[in-house]
Amino acid sequence: AAARVNARSRAPECGVVLLTMGGASHVGEISVFLRGMFRDPAILPLPAPLRALIAFAISQTRSRSVRSQYDEIGGGSPILKITRAQAEALEKALDRDGIRAEVTVAMRYTPPFADEALRSLSAEAQRRIVALPLYPQFSLATTGSSLKDLRESAERLGIGTPLEIESWYTCLLY
Repeated sequence: AAARVNARSRAPECGVVLLTMGGASHVGEISVFLRGMFRDPAILPLPAPLRALIAFAISQTRSRSVRSQYDEIGGGSPILKITRAQAEALEKALDRDGIRAEVTVAMRYTPPFADEALRSLSAEAQRRIVALPLYPQFSLATTGSSLKDLRESAERLGIGTPLEIESWYTCLLY
């Protein structure tokens, strides 16, 4: 018990950022999600002006057609709530193993974005960031895009380059 108290009272050793695409938490975010996704050059590798035009068109037309689907699942995607619960469970599991970490969530196309996730970490946790994408396999359009976004956000904020775990599923112990 004394060791556990000491582990909780000391400064965090690192920050862990769980990365996922995100999803519209409410119907008002549907177009934000779609526009963000289709403006991403990793998703739609076209010149920026054309990509922006297509992203706008898709977000306007598709938002209307998927709204009823979002209404059927309670008005928004549960991905943020689920991912925050994963972050909390991971932080507790690391603490039980004697690792003091702050775990946060960054979504690629809806809030909280990478900048916000990094800013939510304490200065101590910002010194060593571990980027943990939650995608089921590596793809430049998902994992690659999220890691690049986090890396660029860390650079803009003057935080060190995150340690990037590209393939968590290949690191599992059996």
